[in-house]
Amino acid sequence: MKNYLIEIRWAFVFTVATILWAGIEKLFGMHDTNIGTQPIFSMLFALPAVGIYVLALLEKKQKTYGGQMSWKEGTVSGIVLSLFIAVLSPIAQWAIFELISPEFFAKAVRFYVDKNRFTEAHALEQFNIQAYMKKSITESLSMGVFTSALVALIVKTKNPKP
Repeated sequence: MKNYLIEIRWAFVFTVATILWAGIEKLFGMHDTNIGTQPIFSMLFALPAVGIYVLALLEKKQKTYGGQMSWKEGTVSGIVLSLFIAVLSPIAQWAIFELISPEFFAKAVRFYVDKNRFTEAHALEQFNIQAYMKKSITESLSMGVFTSALVALIVKTKNPKP
């Protein structure tokens, strides 16, 4: 476990950033009056998410690999980071939807039903804490693996010392 302290710490940073992002969404009315724009704004979180992966892999490169890191080492580190993020993601979802925005799901259901985008049954199936927790785990893993491989390409040592 000691080998993964960097990834664990950055997973906590990622989790806090996720919660803060939700707070920003709520502040700008995306959990209320502007709820229809929330999915689009939510995708912008990819920018700080990638930034966190870059910082995590740069730290791993310096502290663990002495400034020399291969693409494979970076990718593995990023995947481990993604696993820890996935483990913490239900906690983030709970904090967001129980503490920051407990009314979000009811408002989302009403919005999508009123706009005839979903039936009420389908909206209730989509907008609930269990569905969001499952979605956050799978997205953390799938997007995390992709992000890890991409960021590792950027962070890897370009001309390793022999």
